[in-house]
Amino acid sequence: MVRRRRGGRASRAVPVLGLVLLALAGCSGAPDDAEEGSPHERFADLLDEVWGAAGPAERDPELVEARDAYRECLASAGFPGVREDPGELLIQRAEREFPDERMYPDAPRLPELVAWEVSLANAHLDCLEETRLAVVRARATAKVEAEILERRAAEVDAYLEAAREWYELD
Repeated sequence: MVRRRRGGRASRAVPVLGLVLLALAGCSGAPDDAEEGSPHERFADLLDEVWGAAGPAERDPELVEARDAYRECLASAGFPGVREDPGELLIQRAEREFPDERMYPDAPRLPELVAWEVSLANAHLDCLEETRLAVVRARATAKVEAEILERRAAEVDAYLEAAREWYELD
């Protein structure tokens, strides 16, 4: 596990491969088991479009530029080859180091891999800050979300009313 310490740098806490990159992952969306007749079920199309706004946002020219700058920054820091996420490099390295997919706490190569992971995490944090990728991505996604919400305003209002009624919020 890698954690950030003061100053925005990563440090080795417990050598557990890949936990540093958990911060890169996220999940959202309607529950898979939305109850029949619930607002989540009735407005699934609307909610799916809003929750999927990040996809179309990825084509925003400012975001494309920031993502390219982020990749260049990582490459300059010694981590070339990222397409979407630095976790790709971590997985590739782990597969090379441990082709049988078995990693033991006392594996001789593990300390080197953990040190490499910490370096990758620090490069990732530095490049995010330098390129403002997260800010640019959030802005691009918010633009797409706003367009969806404006275009589907009547459905948004109906969803809010249905949610108030369903969950007895008023």
